Order: sequence, then structure tokens, then C-alpha cells
Amino acid sequence: MKKKYFLDTNIFLRFLLNDHSTLSPKAKKYFNLLSNNQVILISNSLVIAEVVWVLKSFYKYSHIKVNNSLTPLLSHKNLKINDKPSIFKTLDLCQRKNLDFVDAYIYFEAKKRKIKLITFDKKLNKLSK
Repeated sequence: MKKKYFLDTNIFLRFLLNDHSTLSPKAKKYFNLLSNNQVILISNSLVIAEVVWVLKSFYKYSHIKVNNSLTPLLSHKNLKINDKPSIFKTLDLCQRKNLDFVDAYIYFEAKKRKIKLITFDKKLNKLSK
């Protein structure tokens, strides 16, 4: 049976950014094990939302760069994240409509449940009509 690890935001960030001499190689080790199908890595949509927020706000990544960085990584079959299909749709919508990740995720959550989204956010109101 494969070992399972739950990943926090900083593991994703150090791997994606490769910016720390000690922590980035440690993070890379887990993703190498994933690539070699030796482990199952688990996380959730809150962690991904935080990864997106940090990449965009602190590192000034564009929506396209966030999408291009995360989509291949999240696509691995042994990376288990709740509601992966919504996360992929969210990343795509963020890029196409210039939305924040959390706003786009909320939009898809309401849509998935077939419930009208009520918000004061002008971009979300425009989408939900």
C-alpha cells in the first residue's frame, strides 16, 4: 500500500517556485515520489485557493501562469483533491474572466448545486445571470 501525505500550501509553493535552497528540494522529493507512483498526495480546495492567492498577490503571477503551473500538477491521478473537476473549471474561468479563484469557485459551487448565486460582487452577478 502506498504511503499517503496531506500537503499544505507551502509544499506546493516551494515546489512550484523552487525558491528556497532547503525547502524546495524537500518539496520536490514528494512530487518526484508522486511522479513515480510511489505515494498518494492529498490536499483540498482551501489549500489550492491559498496557493493561487499567494502566487497572484505576492508573486504577481498572471491567471495564465497560475493555470499553466497548477493544471499539469493537479492532473496527476495520485494527487487527490476534493472536487478536482470544479478546481479545473475554476482555474479556467479565472483565466477567461479575470476572476479571483474563490469567487470563481463559489460560482461553480452554486452552479453545481443548481442554486442561484446571491452576491454583491458585480463580476459574479454578471456571470450568474
